[in-house]
Amino acid sequence: MFRRVRRRQAIDIFRAICPQHRFLKALVLSHALLPLLNQTPQPQAFAPTVAVLDKISEIDATSFELMTPTSAEDLGYLGACETAPPPGFQIGVIACSSGGSLIAAVPFFVTRYDLLLALNNPLVSRWISAGFLRPRLISLGSPLTETCPLRFDPELDASQRAVVFDLMLDAFFAHANAEGIRLQAIKDLSDAVSREFDAVLLGRAFQRLVGLPVAKLALPGRSLQDFLKQQSKHFRKDFSRANNKAARVTVQHVRDISGLEPQLFDLYEATRTRGHVSSGDFDRIAPDFLSTTLAAAPNSYVGLYRLDGAVIGFSLILNDATTSIAKFIGLKYPEAHQLGLYRRCMRDLIETSYARGQSEISFGCLNYDFKVRSGCELAGNFVYFRHAKPAVNAVFARIAHHFHYDAMDDDLIKLAQSGQYAMQYRATHEPLSGDVGSDGKG
Repeated sequence: MFRRVRRRQAIDIFRAICPQHRFLKALVLSHALLPLLNQTPQPQAFAPTVAVLDKISEIDATSFELMTPTSAEDLGYLGACETAPPPGFQIGVIACSSGGSLIAAVPFFVTRYDLLLALNNPLVSRWISAGFLRPRLISLGSPLTETCPLRFDPELDASQRAVVFDLMLDAFFAHANAEGIRLQAIKDLSDAVSREFDAVLLGRAFQRLVGLPVAKLALPGRSLQDFLKQQSKHFRKDFSRANNKAARVTVQHVRDISGLEPQLFDLYEATRTRGHVSSGDFDRIAPDFLSTTLAAAPNSYVGLYRLDGAVIGFSLILNDATTSIAKFIGLKYPEAHQLGLYRRCMRDLIETSYARGQSEISFGCLNYDFKVRSGCELAGNFVYFRHAKPAVNAVFARIAHHFHYDAMDDDLIKLAQSGQYAMQYRATHEPLSGDVGSDGKG
């Protein structure tokens, strides 16, 4: 008879006739609830949304710091870049959220870009000065970071990262078009990230250029002595000689540069303009950038180098648990050369990094010959660019291979000639492969 009674009615009947038989009641109830317990919950559809924000401070700091890859160039530092940007730069951020939580973010900047600046041609320079070769540029990345600070929630899988990156590109292009900016770029994508998204970017009509690599120094062992044991006899001799020459130089680490910032800014400008490679406006800083960074980034400090009490050099250092980044340095010449001050700065940073338990120092770009001789490895970066007008972009595609940034640096050219650096990836529109020969042919 019970077969013809609905399940709910059967439960009520058993409750009525067997109030004391708990086991029987439990058996019947479990039989009724079992189908519900066996139901598999349906996953929520992955439907992220993207927003273009005017200020980096608008994104959630806690979520951002949990994203990967982590970096000493954290949200505090990126905020300082926005608050005190280089002259002529405007900075914002593209943020992606899902279910109300931040899952990806990347800064962007707008500026005027000096086309062909690296050719050092007088006629070109006059055109640039007149504004003919200074179009507006919008780029993902930051003008003042080692690599593009593109961050993802570590819980995203590869397919979700691809979806998110595509949506962020859509928002990037839409914002560029709304602002009427045709020249579009992605500055300094690391080798690993470039390989992940290279096909997507080439499919979006970007051209790929080899950027300037980042010099990174591994710190073996636990002390400066352990580091020196790994170096050549010639290096150790130079290191000792420079240390003796700079014996009168004192070092102080500070987080307050009140009263010193104008002097430090002048030292930086004097050092920047001595460089044999011009990065245009990309290596300039605002007069208040150092103090802004110290206030915004608790992991930062300034190393002051004094001779007889007078400041003759400084370095701005960023830190995380594993890495130090030597961001900006300013030295007074000819004293810096006479005292081997750059080597003294390096020694101080190595000793400090060991004391912090760090395993790597990033010394940034340029001055590659010295850095490679000091034991640095060079980590590749790539720059992607395109023009929104297909006809102009087609011209860019034809000439792009003449403008790889690493081929414009004398140090890298010499290192390539000696076999210490490979001039790779010359083809600007072919996908990155696992192995590319030193002649640049895939």
